[in-house]
Amino acid sequence: MSRYTVMGRRQRSGRRREDRPGYVDLYHPFLFVVLCAVVLLSLADAWFTLEALSRGAREVNPVMGHALRLGPRAFVAVKLAVTGAGVVLLCMHKNFPRVKGVLALVLAAYAALMGYHFYLLRLH
Repeated sequence: MSRYTVMGRRQRSGRRREDRPGYVDLYHPFLFVVLCAVVLLSLADAWFTLEALSRGAREVNPVMGHALRLGPRAFVAVKLAVTGAGVVLLCMHKNFPRVKGVLALVLAAYAALMGYHFYLLRLH
């Protein structure tokens, strides 16, 4: 984060192809769309999880299980905080070699998770 974060100048980390990946000031709008999709899918996952729990399911993630014992608001807050921290880290490191693959993997995992939630809803 810098004074150039909103009105920055650097879109790439280096001028030459052989320059190492680094940090930038400007981000592509498509990256913003992908990161927002991750956050929205995380929020949808939280809602579907709470819905499934109200129908007798149980949370298998121990961290989120602890957050659930604190209440639904704490559960959603922890879920969004963890997702938000991950989204910020991925955004900051967007020029590093494996980040695009990680983003694709995160989106694919959430898509699969949404499919699983829809499958569970059809069972009930």
